[in-house]
Amino acid sequence: MVQVFRRMDSMYESARLKLHGLDAAVLYEVTDLDVGKPKTLSGQELLNRGLPVEIGQQPGSALIKYRKL
Repeated sequence: MVQVFRRMDSMYESARLKLHGLDAAVLYEVTDLDVGKPKTLSGQELLNRGLPVEIGQQPGSALIKYRKL
């Protein structure tokens, strides 16, 4: 599970967060619990490029869960 916060004065509304301890050879189902629609990302992408997170509101937050497929 990943929890991300955007502060009131933050000018950034998106980020890529590199996750650690994942298996690069496995696919992961990633679900933003505010949106509810899961997407599939590779462990390689989550480790190297990072998990894309977008929070439009200031302040705001995102709660994202992921699991191996």
